[in-house]
Amino acid sequence: MFDIGYPYAYQKFPYRSHPFGQNVSIWEQNDSIEECKRWCLVRSFCQGVDFDVSTSTCYYLREVHEDLLEEAYTVVHFRKTKCSRN
Repeated sequence: MFDIGYPYAYQKFPYRSHPFGQNVSIWEQNDSIEECKRWCLVRSFCQGVDFDVSTSTCYYLREVHEDLLEEAYTVVHFRKTKCSRN
């Protein structure tokens, strides 16, 4: 499943999290999924985000490795991908 955010799209992984996320919510107001994705969208170093819906906490990722994704019932993982022109 993809969410659009030109020039990037986000690949969505429900109930998954990545172990190396850094908390963004402690510095800025990012208490919704859309705000969390927007925060990542404008930062080239950000490769993805995890959003914990139970605590409204946003975590950013500098790199993502699919084999490290873990089951997490309150988290949605979004991976930034380039939009295609098709």
